[in-house]
Amino acid sequence: MGLIKKIINIKPGEGKMVLTFFFFSFFTIAMGLTAKTAKDAYFLSRFDKSILPLMFLAVAIAIAPILSGYTKIAKKLAPKVMFILTTSIFCASFIIFQPIINGWIIPFIYIWVEIVVAIALIQFWAFAAESFQPQQAKRLFGIIAGGGSFAVMLIGMNLRPFVNAFGTDELLFLATGFFGVSFLFGLRCLGYMRKEPAQKSASKVAQKKSTKSRDPFLLGIMGIVALSGIVTVLVDYQFKMIASDTFPDEGDLVAFFGTFYSVAGACSIIMQFFVTGPILSRFGILIGLLILPFFLVLGSVAFILVPALLSATFGKFSDQTFKFTIFSSSMELLWLPVPADTRRTMKPQVSGTIKSIAEGFGGVATFLLAKVVALQTLSFVSIGAIILWVLTSFRVKNGYIRQLENAISKRQIDFEELNVENLPELEQLMLHKIYVLNSNFKKYFSNYDFHNLYKELLNFCTVDLSAFYFDIRKDNLYCDSIDSKKRKSTILILNIILNALLKWFAPILSFTTEEIYKLLFKDQKSIHLERFLEFPEKFKNEKLSKKWIELIKIRDTCNISIEEKRASKEIGSSLEADLKIQLNQKLKNLIEGTDFSELCITSKAEVTYKDDIDTIAITSKAKGSKCSICWKIKETACDRANCAID
Repeated sequence: MGLIKKIINIKPGEGKMVLTFFFFSFFTIAMGLTAKTAKDAYFLSRFDKSILPLMFLAVAIAIAPILSGYTKIAKKLAPKVMFILTTSIFCASFIIFQPIINGWIIPFIYIWVEIVVAIALIQFWAFAAESFQPQQAKRLFGIIAGGGSFAVMLIGMNLRPFVNAFGTDELLFLATGFFGVSFLFGLRCLGYMRKEPAQKSASKVAQKKSTKSRDPFLLGIMGIVALSGIVTVLVDYQFKMIASDTFPDEGDLVAFFGTFYSVAGACSIIMQFFVTGPILSRFGILIGLLILPFFLVLGSVAFILVPALLSATFGKFSDQTFKFTIFSSSMELLWLPVPADTRRTMKPQVSGTIKSIAEGFGGVATFLLAKVVALQTLSFVSIGAIILWVLTSFRVKNGYIRQLENAISKRQIDFEELNVENLPELEQLMLHKIYVLNSNFKKYFSNYDFHNLYKELLNFCTVDLSAFYFDIRKDNLYCDSIDSKKRKSTILILNIILNALLKWFAPILSFTTEEIYKLLFKDQKSIHLERFLEFPEKFKNEKLSKKWIELIKIRDTCNISIEEKRASKEIGSSLEADLKIQLNQKLKNLIEGTDFSELCITSKAEVTYKDDIDTIAITSKAKGSKCSICWKIKETACDRANCAID
């Protein structure tokens, strides 16, 4: 069990919570899959399937006001009350509908099931969002969502035996059973929700229909969502029409859908855990955006050439597999550089309203075209939409880069989304120091203890920054490539420090901080209208701080040795030094892996360990050639991209 947790990156204390949400996801998706398979089978077998495209429109028309009403009610009721109320209504509706599945009740059931599944998924992700911290979410949401993938695979695999044993008329009862189990896990998940919801932005700009909605980058995202929605409707229609013609028997049709979703679910699991991450890491966001349309084009071309079940299944399989793995992850990445306020406002609108409108439009277009053209001809429309989709993806990729650059230039840093664990140790240490100083600052300020406040700020600037952090990291800013992870981390921390210092010093150096603030943030009115920064608990790291206390002691000993050699004129700057450091064996586990040449700003540093000794540092003049860029003396080629030693 411990090995599994390590492999999937579950930290101590998270296992029970993750497992609960995993099963919550499993049974929620199991309910959704069963109910959707049932409504598709009922509609295609018992109703006029030629109006299927209009059902996409009907769903789009119905779901928007219902979701809006649900949101308004949810704001007034406690999450537990809302969860119990909706689940009770949904389960009761399935039980009521089951005996009367005929005639015009079937289209109503079709629409209702889509609404039920949409709200169930909204509730699930709302519980997850309020239970996990942002950094946990990045690590664990993929695992939790994997519960749904397993459900698709396992439930889809067993729908045929169920239908053979009980018939298709009992499918909604099965969905109700899954809903009931999902409800029990949902109640457990409610206990993990944070007592206080995440702080909402007070920005009035974000509350209005901002001009941000006309931003070319956001318009590009809307375009991709809309075009993918239209293509999904076309591909889904072709798939279901061919499937219903191939399997006229309702039981056989359910069995086919079950098998299809089972195989698609299994492939999604593999994609989610083993393919998505490496592809995005190695090839970037553009490839992630283009993989789905590439396979959809192949499926469309195949269906034009051979309008059969196999080619239609390939197109639907591509949409089902890639859309909810690589494509979905790529779309989530697109939102990351968007300012938090804008993201919170626009993302639900894009993924909800825009998507529904696009699918409704696709439904109407499909209905009209299906009256005058052959089924395979619809693939030409799909290909046209996909071409626009691809062109939009290229524009969005360029916009994504600009958004990242703008976020850095405007110093828009979302502390909650900052992945502290991916930063170098020195940067993590500075975040800890900032967190501690901020806590002390608020205490001193509230107690009118301005003397200690000033003293601590001065100490931070002169000792922690100037004599320590700046001294070590200036070399990285000068010499490392612009793609260097360490250099990017340094710039990030410097931005945070600058923002913090401006706010801290504003009451003390009011005119100076105001001038600097207006130079940096030209669109803001005044620093004196801003609030002090709030740093998350994850910045605090006492264990790392204790480690660096020992490292700084060693650094001080090394600096004494270096200064002695400088005083005797044996070396000039510390970069001419070659350090030999002897440490107590007890320190080995604590500081192993530390680059003392970087820490002590020398060309070389070699560490050895002995029992029962104090720290000893011996300095000699380094041998080799001096790099004209980094000024380090090395006998081999300099490994820095911008350095000049061959």
